[in-house]
Amino acid sequence: MAKRAGLAIMFVMLAVVLVLSYSPQIESAANAIDQANWQGYPIPPCFIDAKMCAGHVLGTDENGRDMLVRLVAAVRLSLGVPLLAAILELIFSLAFGILARREGLFAKFITMRLVDALSCFPAWPFILVVTVFASSGQRASLAPAVIAAITALLFSHPVTQEVAASRNVRDAGRVALNASSRDWVRILLLIATLDYFGFGIQPPTPSWGNMLANMQSQMTIAWWVAAFPAACLFGAALAIEVTRRRFLA
Repeated sequence: MAKRAGLAIMFVMLAVVLVLSYSPQIESAANAIDQANWQGYPIPPCFIDAKMCAGHVLGTDENGRDMLVRLVAAVRLSLGVPLLAAILELIFSLAFGILARREGLFAKFITMRLVDALSCFPAWPFILVVTVFASSGQRASLAPAVIAAITALLFSHPVTQEVAASRNVRDAGRVALNASSRDWVRILLLIATLDYFGFGIQPPTPSWGNMLANMQSQMTIAWWVAAFPAACLFGAALAIEVTRRRFLA
């Protein structure tokens, strides 16, 4: 019972943060510059008296934008897109795996060969090409969904084989859910890496990855500008992995 309650609390917290990140107010405030208090340099964070940092509890970045608001706004792309990819991977894996288990030899052969063909594409380089293509020009609005779908297909190969080899549907569901949760972390870090190197989401749209783009110079001038996005990435990856191992592994 305690495990289920803890898992439910984590899901509720995740849902609340995701809903907040999609709020129009958060989206507009993420790129708003505090003209009244910004003097051309970042405002440091203050955790005791918010008046000392003009209400910016986590400070501002080098452009005078509130760090806390930008971190919350970045959840939509940095955590939401990998979550969508993990859900799609779960769906694809269960569909392909159950099809291979339930149908005849011919259908199983065709299904597994299709999945094997997907595994021929190295995930990182292929997703890099898709990201660059989907993030350019008028296709930019489709980028998150396109990247999530392509990533889910490429990551579904080993999970499909595990589902096809499982003993029953219940075991297949647990195997697929465990693997998709594991891949959620991998996809989270993959997309953050693409954003960091400038191949994914472009500024001023915030993501945890592109907020780390100038990390080396930021650490010497305003440590919080790099430390907080890095903490969000590390904390999210750690929370997902600990939850997976406790409830699914």
